[in-house]
Amino acid sequence: MKGKKYTLFNFCTGDFKGVERYLNAQAARGWKLDKVGLLLGRFSPAGRDDLHWCVDLVNPRREREAEEEYLGLCAEGGWDLAAKTNNMYLFCSRPGLNPGPVQTEPELERKNYFRYYVRSAILSVLIVAGVLAVWALMAWAMGSTFGAAEDVVRALRFNWMESWTLPAAALALGLWLLSAVWRLGDFAAALVRNREELRPPRPWTMWVSAVVSAVMVLAWGVVVLGAAGDALLTGEGNPLYLPILLGGWGLYALYRWLILERDVFAGERKLNLKVGLICLALAAALAAGMVLTPFGEWSSYDDPEAEEQYAQLESAPVVRAEDLGTAGDRRFFWVLHTVTPMGERWKVDDFLGDSVIMTGCETYRCPTVWQARSLARTKAEEYAWSADPGGLHETAGADLAPVNLPWADQAWYGRWTEGELYVLVVRVGRQVTVLSAWEPLWTDEHLAAIRARLAD
Repeated sequence: MKGKKYTLFNFCTGDFKGVERYLNAQAARGWKLDKVGLLLGRFSPAGRDDLHWCVDLVNPRREREAEEEYLGLCAEGGWDLAAKTNNMYLFCSRPGLNPGPVQTEPELERKNYFRYYVRSAILSVLIVAGVLAVWALMAWAMGSTFGAAEDVVRALRFNWMESWTLPAAALALGLWLLSAVWRLGDFAAALVRNREELRPPRPWTMWVSAVVSAVMVLAWGVVVLGAAGDALLTGEGNPLYLPILLGGWGLYALYRWLILERDVFAGERKLNLKVGLICLALAAALAAGMVLTPFGEWSSYDDPEAEEQYAQLESAPVVRAEDLGTAGDRRFFWVLHTVTPMGERWKVDDFLGDSVIMTGCETYRCPTVWQARSLARTKAEEYAWSADPGGLHETAGADLAPVNLPWADQAWYGRWTEGELYVLVVRVGRQVTVLSAWEPLWTDEHLAAIRARLAD
């Protein structure tokens, strides 16, 4: 028999009778549960054939004296506490003993079952409802800004290309919704199944619940990874909320590690110590990465190094003011070099001056050609719909039409409906570039300069 094995062990409170059967089935095969982690359970060879398991539902946040008394009574009855998870206390029998069940009052067991299972189901639904409420509030705010529901959908569709958090949150929201629907359905079925007496769940429903619980945990991880991506890779605004959140969580976990009783809560203390150290390490790594990353935002007005960052664009696929012969009085608001969900991105924006005709250039280098095709079409649609980046009109769009450029794979060109701002969207291989200028870009001289800069 192998030394260790791991299985999914993220069962919900309502499946405690099934968990008891599962542990006894593993004991019959010679395995003993050693440890329960965030998602997995670790089993090792039992080395005995008299191992039995019992699962009881209790409140792990009760007073320390009550906890000690309860565990003492269980020990006198022949049961040792092996693990705690989701209000379930997992007890294994002592060698040479075949003790009776921990809980001898069926009515109290039913009361605890509905109390803790209801709490678990309601918590899941409240989490999803809270996320939906935040998204609904964002949609309402955006709808009041843009004036129509379809505009909200468009804005979300366009913005995800520059943010890791938005697609991560959208994915997590879908997972949470599926999880919440299953939890409510499973709870409703449990009410019917256990109307008269507590019965174990069907094995397949118990494992589906474990998968659903794991999905809920992983969905939170997706959001954290998305926020970390924005903090480290996009760099716009340098969001500090994620390192602060992780740091606060880590400090709280270390506080719990310090105040918990060593003997009674040894396992919980060890878990809090691990969580605290991991969170603080992640917070420190994110903070250091945000300081040291070469990506981010540099303003020519408040950062003397902006000109140095601008000089790095010499080797980047970006069209600058001097490339179009208008570098005499160049000034600009910001320069960006970031990594987005659609690939590496360069951007230089808002040139000022009497002779500077450009207002900005943005280039994406996508990992694949099909992503670049999709991005080019989306950018053309975005500029045909979105608000004027020059601030001339609140809701005006650019009248873009497909054009033929021999050296480009795709191209759109046009100008703002009520303004003199010209826009060119062009794809060359895996690169997608958007140019905007106060004078027409469709001249032989300008097109030659653009081609030279955007060679893939």
